[in-house]
Amino acid sequence: MVRRRPRWGLIGGVAILAIVGWSNVRRSMSDVRWGRDLFLLEGRVEIVKVEDAVTLVVRALDGPGQKYNGDFRLRLLGIERLKAEAPDEQPNAARALEVTNRFVEHCPQRVAKIVFDHQRFDDTETPIAFLFCGESFLNAELLQSRLVRLKRYPGMPTKWMRELIKVAGDQTLQRVP
Repeated sequence: MVRRRPRWGLIGGVAILAIVGWSNVRRSMSDVRWGRDLFLLEGRVEIVKVEDAVTLVVRALDGPGQKYNGDFRLRLLGIERLKAEAPDEQPNAARALEVTNRFVEHCPQRVAKIVFDHQRFDDTETPIAFLFCGESFLNAELLQSRLVRLKRYPGMPTKWMRELIKVAGDQTLQRVP
């Protein structure tokens, strides 16, 4: 009877695959917090209301299994939120709100597309995404206006976040008198 030696390469390979698989499960589970199902899908949304330059109320139009069958708040990914009550940011907040409102006006039937990054929620558990209407990219338009700052999240930047980083450039803010 011939005794076979264990194949350590095979065992090591399986262990590595298990570790990589677990990290992907943990990443996808990061959207499930405190037992709440925060399942969101990319797709078309109707813009119901603009709360401020970087926060909109939207209604999901696509995607079976959407948890949010009603309206929900959505923040723009990669954009630092302006504090309208801060005196030095009030002029910029008002101008940035104009840019957002102009974007919404140009969307047919106020319908836009949301695209998520690996980070789907901000620190206040509000969904964050990139917002598109045709060829227009609202997150990039706000950064190009130099009225807002780029906000980076940990992890490898995706295609759209790299676009925002490129648009942001040196991050000099335009101060509106």
